Amino acid sequence: MNKRNLRKLNIKSLEHLALQLGYPRKKLLKVCSNISKYYRSRDRLIKGKNRHIDEPVFDLRCILDKLQELLSRIELPDYIQGGRKGFSIIKNAEPHLGKAAVLKFDLEDFFPSIHCTRVYNLFIDLGCSWRVGSVLTRLTTYGGCVPHGSPTSTVIANLCILPLAKRIRKLAESHICDYNQFVDDGAMSGRVYIEKLRPLIERIIKQMGFRASTKPQKRKTLYWYEEQVVCGVKVNKKITVPAGTFRTVEEEIKFFKQDITKGKKCFEKDARSLRGKIQHIKNLDKEKGIKLQQKFNDIIKKIPQH
Repeated sequence: MNKRNLRKLNIKSLEHLALQLGYPRKKLLKVCSNISKYYRSRDRLIKGKNRHIDEPVFDLRCILDKLQELLSRIELPDYIQGGRKGFSIIKNAEPHLGKAAVLKFDLEDFFPSIHCTRVYNLFIDLGCSWRVGSVLTRLTTYGGCVPHGSPTSTVIANLCILPLAKRIRKLAESHICDYNQFVDDGAMSGRVYIEKLRPLIERIIKQMGFRASTKPQKRKTLYWYEEQVVCGVKVNKKITVPAGTFRTVEEEIKFFKQDITKGKKCFEKDARSLRGKIQHIKNLDKEKGIKLQQKFNDIIKKIPQH
């Protein structure tokens, strides 16, 4: 049975919070009193970038999984899409299909910019008492902000960004444009003059306490006569895979074959990575994905079985 959506949490006491999370009050306070004990920190390569990950473990992980379920029931508009059940990069790309221009922007250092004060104010706005808000903030932040690696970070980020997203959505509608937000990646599409709105968008972002990335690759406007890509999905005439993504995976399959030919033994990790990338391409363009899958399968068949 689906649980109903919520407009607010309305949790006024720690006893009520304990009931909602299925954890005793004393246990919640014990975890809060020594939060660093419940994190495992490491660096991890994600999409070619070295990211610092703070992953909750033990009791904290169980508590945050429960809290994530609860927070995910809070109503959000469809134009906030990242990290939500029933949404994907394909659904995120669909409103921008076949548009004259697509303006893209990125929120710089997104999770680190969502500091503990912003999170506390969010919980107060969601109808929590100051005591409950303090405990929830302690549980969901680490090092003064929402951490990469926590199950609650994306849903909290979505809730924190809602006031900003509402303002950008209103601007988009006033120019008969579409807009949606996928975590830190924003996209607005529509009329060819849309780039002229960028200074206003960046001013709104600043007013709301965030920073727009100044990196050229993060603040592009793409027009109908060039490849338009939104969160890794090409949207010119149909939803498909960007040419660069296809070529990159094709090259990786070629190098994988060379490694196998040279007798490389430990290839399982590379094979697993390639399978994931090929499946991603199949989701965007079945025909191209099958082409890569066949090349990959031909290589796997030739590996001697022990």
